[in-house]
Amino acid sequence: MAASVSSGANHRMIEWARKKAGYSQSDIAAALKVDVDSVTEWESGTSSPTLAVLRQLAKHYHRPLIVFYLPEPPRDFSVVKDFRFLPASADKEFSPELRRAIRRAQERQEWAASYLEDIGASKCELVASLKVATPNVCDAAANLRQHLGVRLEDQFQSQHDSAAFGLWKKAVEALGVFVFQIGGISVEDMRGFALSNPFAPIVVVNGSDYYTAKTFTLVHEMAHILLGVSAVYGGRPTMNEPQDRIERFCNRVAANVLVPRDDFLSHIPSDWKSRDDIVISEMARRYRVSRLVIGQRLVETELADKEYLSNKWPSLQSRPQKKKEGPIAIPQHVLTTARVGESFTRLSLAAYYANDIHGGDLTELLGMKLKHLPKLESQVYPNRIRPLLKAE
Repeated sequence: MAASVSSGANHRMIEWARKKAGYSQSDIAAALKVDVDSVTEWESGTSSPTLAVLRQLAKHYHRPLIVFYLPEPPRDFSVVKDFRFLPASADKEFSPELRRAIRRAQERQEWAASYLEDIGASKCELVASLKVATPNVCDAAANLRQHLGVRLEDQFQSQHDSAAFGLWKKAVEALGVFVFQIGGISVEDMRGFALSNPFAPIVVVNGSDYYTAKTFTLVHEMAHILLGVSAVYGGRPTMNEPQDRIERFCNRVAANVLVPRDDFLSHIPSDWKSRDDIVISEMARRYRVSRLVIGQRLVETELADKEYLSNKWPSLQSRPQKKKEGPIAIPQHVLTTARVGESFTRLSLAAYYANDIHGGDLTELLGMKLKHLPKLESQVYPNRIRPLLKAE
């Protein structure tokens, strides 16, 4: 009987939650198998959904039930408006999944920034460190690479593209920038985004993308952190440079960081055009970037012109075939650090063991149940003699 009791929820909050999630009334009607008029009535206050239906709405919108009883919408995070979609997807809107991912990253960012400021942590010196109106690409790339501390020999010695991504990710986190990975979103919707903040800058990459693409996105978004500009990037690669000035700058910085000009020129043979496919593939493996990046670098270093790149573009887009394997059971603690990074994990654990947050907060921040905590500790604190078991 309780399931059929009217919820008495605030109709304004029901409408707000739907719009914030990016769904239409028709979407919700189809998902809940009701007619659109019912959804309209719930949101106008003409009728109220039952408790059972309200729970379905809460689950669909990824909101706690109590939200629907607030007198007015809480202070919410504005969705990043600086679309940096490539031309092929410039007319796309934020999908509900992308909206949810941005909101989740912003929620984590607000907590981290507030906590770090409260405990007296220093601001990240790289955030908005480029103050000039027209920064020099080469200077900015050299400065970023120096801060990251990734040596060319370390980059070359990466045995796999995944190892190279891990190398750059670790270097970024060491600078005080949190790195998250999310799945379930098409790369046409999002390859990555940056959320600038002086205490808790965040870079998010699409975990479903190829590792070479994730590496480029990671460094590209770091250029946005340097500028102090939050933005979202998605779409398929195009040989035409973005019209947006900031986008062009971030692309060129990423290319210069990953494939430094002097080293690149010193390793391109003079007869490279006679065996260009081989040379491009060798350079892609050397720097652990995509063949597309190498093609662009050939033009940027004036070894090739745009006509060459235009003719070569279709073949440069070829990607390695992914191995067809069955589902692999990945331990939860490994998934956690892959999704929110080791840096954010350590910060959350530090707050938990300092009794600044409780177990429920930790579960929410990490998206992981507390039963996996011992293994998570062993992963992020491998040199400790024994796990940090909190006394309850």
